[in-house]
Amino acid sequence: MTSFSSRLRHCRLALSSLLLTVLLTACGGGNDAPANYSLGGSVTGLSGGTLVLQVNDGETVSVSADGAFQFPSTLPGGTAYVVSVQTQPNNPAQTCSVNRGSGTLNAAVSDIVVLCAPNAYRIGGTVSGLAGEGLVLQNNGGDDLAVSADGGFRFIQPVASGARYSITVKTQPSDPAQTCTVNDASALVADHDIDNVTVQCSTDVHPIGGSVTGLTGKGLVLQNNAGDDLNVSADGHFQFATPVASGAGYVVMVRTQPHDPSQTCSVDRGTGTVADQDITDIKVRCATNAYRIGGTVSGLVGSGLVLQNNGGDDLVMNADGSFRFAQPVASGAAYHVTVKTQPVASGAIVKTLPIAPAQTCTVSQTSSIVADADVTDVRVLCSTNSYTVGGTVSGYNGSGLVLKNNGGNALAIAGNGAFQFTQPVVSGASYTVTVYTQPSGQVCSVDNNSGTIGHANVTNVQVNCAAASHTVSGTISGLVGSVTLQNNGDDGMTVSSDGSWIFHTPVAVGSTYAVTVATQPATQTCTVNNGSDTMHDANVTNVEIICATNTYTVGGSVSGLAGSGLVLQNNGGDNLSISTDGAWTFAMPVASGSSYNVTVLTQPAGQDCTVSNGSGTVDNANVTNVQVTCTTNTYSVGVNITGLNPGGPMVTVFSNADNVPLSTDHDITYSFPSKIPVGSPYSVTILVQPAPQFCHFSNDLPSVIGTMPEGDVLLPVVCDPLG
Repeated sequence: MTSFSSRLRHCRLALSSLLLTVLLTACGGGNDAPANYSLGGSVTGLSGGTLVLQVNDGETVSVSADGAFQFPSTLPGGTAYVVSVQTQPNNPAQTCSVNRGSGTLNAAVSDIVVLCAPNAYRIGGTVSGLAGEGLVLQNNGGDDLAVSADGGFRFIQPVASGARYSITVKTQPSDPAQTCTVNDASALVADHDIDNVTVQCSTDVHPIGGSVTGLTGKGLVLQNNAGDDLNVSADGHFQFATPVASGAGYVVMVRTQPHDPSQTCSVDRGTGTVADQDITDIKVRCATNAYRIGGTVSGLVGSGLVLQNNGGDDLVMNADGSFRFAQPVASGAAYHVTVKTQPVASGAIVKTLPIAPAQTCTVSQTSSIVADADVTDVRVLCSTNSYTVGGTVSGYNGSGLVLKNNGGNALAIAGNGAFQFTQPVVSGASYTVTVYTQPSGQVCSVDNNSGTIGHANVTNVQVNCAAASHTVSGTISGLVGSVTLQNNGDDGMTVSSDGSWIFHTPVAVGSTYAVTVATQPATQTCTVNNGSDTMHDANVTNVEIICATNTYTVGGSVSGLAGSGLVLQNNGGDNLSISTDGAWTFAMPVASGSSYNVTVLTQPAGQDCTVSNGSGTVDNANVTNVQVTCTTNTYSVGVNITGLNPGGPMVTVFSNADNVPLSTDHDITYSFPSKIPVGSPYSVTILVQPAPQFCHFSNDLPSVIGTMPEGDVLLPVVCDPLG
């Protein structure tokens, strides 16, 4: 559409041509009409479809290819002309400019030049997931763009409309190494910038592995980064299941060492940071553990004892005690301990004995396979001529009796009758039999318990057992007043303060005890913990008496409640919401002897509630007589009459609450005497109108009906002239 300014310019050119014609006529030349001339030129660079040119904002010519163009119509000589681009070409989008496009027609014009060039647009998009450094994007194989962080990007060199762009990753990021891919990477440029190319980057991951050597055991477990476990069963290459991201660290350690045989595996080059290649050089080296072989020698009184392991590792022993061979044995290998040389009795022993025998030492736990620990249980027992020590036990009916000879040879006794210590005693040596552990529920004593070994077994040691008894005691806490305790229904005792207590009469081992409370404190209840069981072989000290003051509920009843929102309180707390008449009880009990005080925290809507029997002291019983009485609030209804003619007829107003008419001939404010409960209906009516006036309420009627709110009601009455 031609603009107003263009039309004005065209009119000015036409007017100039008309004036020129008039002047020529006045000067004698009016009989010759001015010549018309053509207007045109050439277009170069056009590739984008149809170009539309316009002269003087009027006539147009469409051009679709390079070459000459000419406007269809000629213009009179002397006409000013201005050639412009009305529509730029598209597909591809181009911008065309006009050179030598204006002047005055004095001859045909053919030298107008229109130059067209394609539009160019910027190519860009967004990068996400970038964590590394050095990412370089490239467009059309030549326009490089370095990207250092997530977000938008745009290449520097624009691309002509209609041309193709093609974005690739020239250099992938490192530190950490990442792989970035391009979405919507290639297309033809239309007539706008490209901003929908997306580049998504993800960090490269690499497996972690290496090799294991020397593994002969079972159960080797390697672990990476405290979470990725790998079971390894043989020498060779290993690789963890979970790869590690480039730039992240790895820590490979031995979580479980192998066994059968026991081995110790160590890790070389087990820690580092993943670069941009797989980790394959971790070395795990395993070696079989070796352990020392040893045990104890007992009964040795001579000298010259030589022990041997596996037929070659000799060890000389000259006294009782622990021993250990010098050469360790590999886990999984066998050991075999033997006596190579038996000991000979020492000179001191020979002088005290009627004969001088050499000793004979024997080995127990002599051979086995080494596991994953030192062997310490090889036993070498040496003996000379010796005799047993024993006797009889009587009166024994419990369990756990243990005797000892010479403070070392312990013997557990199973029942009455003969007993004999397992370790004989050298002739001429002394013996002393003692009770090492008393039986449960009994006390045993020993007769003929000591002497010197002759040339025969000792059989006259006498052990006599009798029943034992123990006391029952404990502690009491929380006591106010005094309490009477009993054991087994008897042996009563009175306790008046916290602390320890004990019954006077002991209880035989094996019998039962049962501690009870015979008489409770005045305002408390005491309970017994750990109070009954069978008496064992120790005093009972863990009976607990825990006393707590009795508590009782506080409650009562509500009557007359019609509203909502009533909340009661006891002692300034323990709020209780009540919605209907009837019984109620506070949730929190009150200790006996403590006071209670029931109050109204929140009154119900439209009512006032009062409390009777609301305070007192709790005395070993629930409080149930608190009475809450609620009454509904009442308010007055009144009228405010205005507009009456002075000295005129009277108006009569009637309220159904009182059935009392009100007559007046002047303005008045009046409240009816009867109060109306909140929520109840009320009605007020003007029975007699003061003609020639009409009195009405705010509803323009002579009567009004309503529901009584929380507060007095004053109804305005306005009297207006009739007509």
